Amino acid sequence: MITMARMPAMPSVIMFGVIMVCAGALSMVIVVVV
Repeated sequence: MITMARMPAMPSVIMFGVIMVCAGALSMVIVVVV
C-alpha cells in the first residue's frame, strides 16, 4: 500500500483506474438499455 502510494504513476494503478471507469460506464449503459 505504502509503495503504491509513493508510486502514483505506476502503469498497473493507471490500468486499474481505467478498468474501473470502463466497468462503471458499461454497467450504466446496461442499466439504461435494460
